[in-house]
Amino acid sequence: MTFSPYVLGTGIAGWNFLDRTRVQQQQIFEKSPILDRAVQDFTQKIEGIQSSDQLLDDYNVLKVALGAFGLEEDINNRAFIKKLLDSDLSEPTSFANRLNDNRYLGLAQTFGFGGETGPQLPSSSVEKPYANVASPEDLLSNQTLLNQALDDFGLKKYAGNEFFLMRVLESDTTDPASFVNRLSDSKLADFANAFQFNQPPEYTSSMEALVGEFNAMNDGNGLTTADELLENKDLLAAVVESFDLEYTNTIFLKRMLESNPYDPNSPVNQQEDPRYLAMSRAFGFGIPDINSFTSPEELLAQPQLLEDALEQFNLSNPGEQYIRDVLESDLSDPNSFVNQPSNLAFYDFAEAFQNEWPSAPSRMQVLANEVGGKLAKL
Repeated sequence: MTFSPYVLGTGIAGWNFLDRTRVQQQQIFEKSPILDRAVQDFTQKIEGIQSSDQLLDDYNVLKVALGAFGLEEDINNRAFIKKLLDSDLSEPTSFANRLNDNRYLGLAQTFGFGGETGPQLPSSSVEKPYANVASPEDLLSNQTLLNQALDDFGLKKYAGNEFFLMRVLESDTTDPASFVNRLSDSKLADFANAFQFNQPPEYTSSMEALVGEFNAMNDGNGLTTADELLENKDLLAAVVESFDLEYTNTIFLKRMLESNPYDPNSPVNQQEDPRYLAMSRAFGFGIPDINSFTSPEELLAQPQLLEDALEQFNLSNPGEQYIRDVLESDLSDPNSFVNQPSNLAFYDFAEAFQNEWPSAPSRMQVLANEVGGKLAKL
């Protein structure tokens, strides 16, 4: 399975985006289903392994163990790994404790068999009673779980006051002025902080922030205008950081976002800095509506828009005159150009152009759909 990074934009802007997000994209790749299965296989087998020889004999388990510490290249060095796994970590002069690379010590501490306690692996059977609680409603509607939670924090006296508990759980514990932080009982703040239902998201990269804020803004009615983006300070900040924009005046950004990225004479295409064009193409607010075109010439005049339109129907470009003949065909006439057997692949393309062009998600929406869920699991 080969890692193929996603590039948002072209040229310098595309390279800058890739350079900033490659590590995060690599992490996303490592969450792929194939690798997920490898990790699942590992968790099922590791508890049954009682010696370094057993670990060395199971290639897949060993691969995951080494990979966790970035030591995959050592997988064929059996003698070295065995000596490492059998080291007595309580002895300062043992093999593992004499190595300069701390990754080897970490491997020995986690998977080694030289100590009295053996491998220090977290138990996969530990129960997490609140794992499926995603909202205050989830907790308050489950009386057994709620009673357990209140008991854990010494708050049983609030068991009958659901309205009060709702306000506590909905509080932003990072805001000193929030409801729960104005209460005298500090255990209530601990209770709210344990669930963190209303905590602002914490992002580890500009890419994660961009996708997270876009998805949050795009929920419900969707993100349809540049104004909506510019009015959301968190999403705007993520866009500025992700595209590494230097000039961030909102009037200027609005003009760039609403420019037609396919028109060489549009404002965004007059900029020397290609990052603004990459941003404009990503959100697509200025992309013309093909439904408004009254002749094939309007589509043919914008070659890149034509290429993207053809791609929606999985078609390659057969040439300008061919496209013109297709789009001008009388669909009801069996003798028209597009109704000829050799041209029927373009029939749906012509029908959409003449009747109703299907909407296509923006590049930003495609990116969010592809990696949003995987980012949340990192």
